[in-house]
Amino acid sequence: MDRNTLGYLGILFLSCGTAGDLNSTFTTSGLPDQPSTPPSLIDGGSFDSTSTPPPDPTICARKTYTAQQRPIDVMLVLDNSHSMADEILKVQQNIPNFLSKIEALQGRLLVLSSKGRNVLDVRENVPNLFGSSLMGDVPLQFCGPVPPAMENCQDRPGRYYHLDPFPYGVASTNSLSLLLGTYPESYRWPGSIVGPDGGGWGRWLREGSFRFLINVTDDDAQYPRPQDGLETYQVFDRSLTGLPGFLTNGVRQYSYNAIFGKVPLGGATYGPSGGCRSTEGPFNFAMSPGLQHERLATLTGGNAESICRTDWSPIFEGLADKALEQVPCRYDLQGLDPNRLVLKAPTVLPRVAVKDDCGDGWWFDDTSVTLCDRTCDDVRNQGASVLFEVPCPGETLK
Repeated sequence: MDRNTLGYLGILFLSCGTAGDLNSTFTTSGLPDQPSTPPSLIDGGSFDSTSTPPPDPTICARKTYTAQQRPIDVMLVLDNSHSMADEILKVQQNIPNFLSKIEALQGRLLVLSSKGRNVLDVRENVPNLFGSSLMGDVPLQFCGPVPPAMENCQDRPGRYYHLDPFPYGVASTNSLSLLLGTYPESYRWPGSIVGPDGGGWGRWLREGSFRFLINVTDDDAQYPRPQDGLETYQVFDRSLTGLPGFLTNGVRQYSYNAIFGKVPLGGATYGPSGGCRSTEGPFNFAMSPGLQHERLATLTGGNAESICRTDWSPIFEGLADKALEQVPCRYDLQGLDPNRLVLKAPTVLPRVAVKDDCGDGWWFDDTSVTLCDRTCDDVRNQGASVLFEVPCPGETLK
């Protein structure tokens, strides 16, 4: 089955009689005494419904629900300092495969980085930097990874957007504060009246999306400054969750993932900084172990990876797997009799008594159906659809 079908799960209900024969949240067009609230989907999904005529006299109604997968907005932040040339190239090489894996999740990539192709010019204290009338270091740059953006560094509406924090790019220690500062529509370049197309990156976030942040840097975050007894990562989290869509009913709607100076198990340490050391590149060490990045990843359930790893493909494989966790495998079917419920994906899935018995199949916890981990992985990775069927009373479950 095409992986692009992973963006939805088809939910089919068959019923007979009034609402009491099935459950109080099921709706059927054209039948009397049917409440209008459809079943809900846990983990941020939603149901769209369409009606089809009854196929035969033994089936009183048929309702097909399409569970729309919650979109994921990926925000990639790249440190543009002069020690990051090798790392920027590694991101360029690995991000296309990452995007292909999350395409079925309606994945959208936003980038915060200096835009362009410079990975060689490392001049410092340049006057009139990029014609801005400001002095600063020439930033290393990143160009869009999604064709045709890769050819001309241009956005691809609906799929890829790049915000250039002109003229300096992302510095070694300011990525978190820059994320906050470049979010609003009021964001403007220094000295600019118009700014970057009229505002910051917040305008590209979709309502109801899960926000998947990836920060690539060889230094630690020093901004925003600690305050009120909170460390930098805590101040950032407090500020970010105050923005629309990042916190719902006390639950974070984002995860923070970082590739930074973490020393891998058994890896070498660069003495002066305590960051990791690699065996390649002119800057073969991290400027800092990046404790603020690691603590923020831990706080939000994200991945924390070492920038000193030689092969980055497993890093981005892990990030894709983490993003795929947003595909829902639990459904709120409150009021349904689990003894009359049949799940197919596409063949019948066995029901297990309790979660501990899970292999393949599903289990019921009084209010919700949850797919076993192995079945959930199949749904996520193979693009399988799932049918929920409830035959009329007296009909045989098939």
